[in-house]
Amino acid sequence: MTALGANSTPWKFSHPLGGTSNETIGNAKVVYQGSAIALYGPTHGTSALRGLVGPWTGAAGEFLLGRSSSGPLTGNATEVITNVGAQMLVSIEDDVIESVVVAGLASSSFQADRLKYVYLGDDNIGASLTLTQPAAPNDQPVGMIWKGISATKADVWMFGFKTRLLMSLQGAGSVSTVLLGSIGVGLTASGDLLTGITMGFHGKFLSVFAICVIGPTDADVDIDANLEIATVNVTGGVVELVTADVAGANKAGTAITATNEFHAGDAVDVEGVVNTAGTVSDPGLYNLYATVQRLPGL
Repeated sequence: MTALGANSTPWKFSHPLGGTSNETIGNAKVVYQGSAIALYGPTHGTSALRGLVGPWTGAAGEFLLGRSSSGPLTGNATEVITNVGAQMLVSIEDDVIESVVVAGLASSSFQADRLKYVYLGDDNIGASLTLTQPAAPNDQPVGMIWKGISATKADVWMFGFKTRLLMSLQGAGSVSTVLLGSIGVGLTASGDLLTGITMGFHGKFLSVFAICVIGPTDADVDIDANLEIATVNVTGGVVELVTADVAGANKAGTAITATNEFHAGDAVDVEGVVNTAGTVSDPGLYNLYATVQRLPGL
């Protein structure tokens, strides 16, 4: 280590990621006290907004910084408005919001929703929390159910800045795409195409698709590829592979609706159901992909 020179001054350290952050509201943005606050990153909107804050919308380039640290937990026009360009304190730590409405709670077994991800479509925390995952890019969770209160309300653990940052960098809670393997169409009878793909984390399949690498040549190819988790079929996610497919074609699977959650250590198989038998020598080849989401726990 190089020694300090005679005129050197030791570094001074600060702790900017404490309980709150003092932020400037962007031009033309109106923020309600107690609402969800977005930090506009280097790719969001116009250059004039970048580095400033405003209401959370889940748009590309936004990062959920936290929520206004004072005022009511609703973002409607009857509440106190914070003016454009003003300074405001934003709570950036994890915290629990008690007894708040969350759309999609199980009416008869709401306590079983504990640890399920919670999403937020806009800045109105008091009315817009939901268990239904929005479309990308607003598809990352903002918290999780901490305790079920009733069929409509729960205590929600809201993720703070540091938690959201770690989740984003590691892909946890967000959607990622994985290659399950390559599959062929040389089947004369239904059977497994891939077996024993061991999952290393707790998560769920959101969608399945295949990309044709080599188009089938047999005139009778018609095979449905589907996933199994621990030998149980995923409901949906079926990709149909047919003679007309050409190299480069992206074949979307059917919508996944149930039995799609797996745990660390679960084995995933890919099964081929033959609608019309082809020939063993058919060179047709596909790469099979799945979009997955990590879930808390094992």
